[in-house]
Amino acid sequence: KRRLDFFIAGFPKCGTTTLLYTFGAHNETDIGRMEKCSIVNPNIPDGAAYNQLDQALEGLSSIPDVRLGIKCPSGIKNARSLERIQKHSPNARFIVGVRHPVFYFQSYYNYRITEIYDKNLNENIPPIDALT
Repeated sequence: KRRLDFFIAGFPKCGTTTLLYTFGAHNETDIGRMEKCSIVNPNIPDGAAYNQLDQALEGLSSIPDVRLGIKCPSGIKNARSLERIQKHSPNARFIVGVRHPVFYFQSYYNYRITEIYDKNLNENIPPIDALT
């Protein structure tokens, strides 16, 4: 049975997507290109969560020395998800992203500005002072 070597979790706007791309580009690691958060959903039975994690791992490299990981930023929001990962992959390492609250706010504001620009939305962009 395949096991996780690492699990990327954290909070919004703390760099988990950057880690996803970095690990995805490295030849000694394989990580899914999308978030795999079913294991953290407390509303699904444990067996179903483990099956979905197994399916996610099936899609990753089968080369023996390649380290396998998944990303789920919300993976640290409840103890049940941590217990599931520990039970499924006892030796998995947790990589947890955190960010100073002010920098989180700044990053989120910049993200929203970029989203408005990228989607060509005709919205007025409020000054940052108007949001505090």
